[in-house]
Amino acid sequence: MEKLLLENHEIELYSQNPAAPLVVCHYADDGEEIVERCRQAGCSDFTLAVIRNIHEDDDMSPYQTEELKQFSGGAGGYCNILTADMLPQIEKRLGAKPEAYLLAGYSLAGLFAVYAMYQTGIFSKIIACSGSFWYPGFVKYVTENTLVRKPEKMYFSVGEAEKKAKNRWYRNVEACTAEIERYFHSLEIQTVFEYNEGGHFQDVNGRLARGIMWALQRG
Repeated sequence: MEKLLLENHEIELYSQNPAAPLVVCHYADDGEEIVERCRQAGCSDFTLAVIRNIHEDDDMSPYQTEELKQFSGGAGGYCNILTADMLPQIEKRLGAKPEAYLLAGYSLAGLFAVYAMYQTGIFSKIIACSGSFWYPGFVKYVTENTLVRKPEKMYFSVGEAEKKAKNRWYRNVEACTAEIERYFHSLEIQTVFEYNEGGHFQDVNGRLARGIMWALQRG
C-alpha cells in the first residue's frame, strides 16, 4: 500500500496490476482487509483506492434540504475534484490507465456513488452498501434526472436490522434502496440487492468486498 496526499485528502492505493480495473472507495474501515478478502475468494485483479479525510455531511450529500440542514450539498463540487484532480494523480502514480473505473461507497458514500452517475460518465460500475438512500427527495431525484452514462452493473445491499432504526429517516433505507434498485433494473442495468446480517455498521469491509467481487465478475 502507498499513500497520496491531494486536496487535503489522503488516498491509499492497493495495486495488484496497474492496468486492472480501479475501484475508488469512500468510507472503508480497512482497505487491506477488503483486498485480502477479495483475493482469498478468487477475485480478479483490481486496484483499490481508498479516499480518506472526506467531510461526509458536505462531500457526500447531493443537495441541501429543509428537513436536514446539517448537510450542505457539496457532492457535486467534490465529484469534480475526484474526477478532475484525484483520478489523474492516481493514474500518474500507477503509471497506467486502468481498464475500467468503479465507484464504491458505504452509508453516505453509497449515496454519493449513485449521485455521481448523474454528474460524470467515468464510472462503469457502482457499489453502494447500506447507502443513505433515505436522504430526503433522493428517490425522486434518481427517477426524474438523467444519467450521464448508464452503468453496466450496480450493486446494492443493506443490513437486515437497518429498517428497525429509531431515527425516522434511517429506517426508510431498505424501502428506498429497493425502489432505487428496481428503477435501475427497469433501465436494463444489471443490478442486485443483497441483505446482510445485522445493522448499519456491521462488517463494513466484508460488505464492500462482496460488492466489489460481484461487480468484477464477468457477465
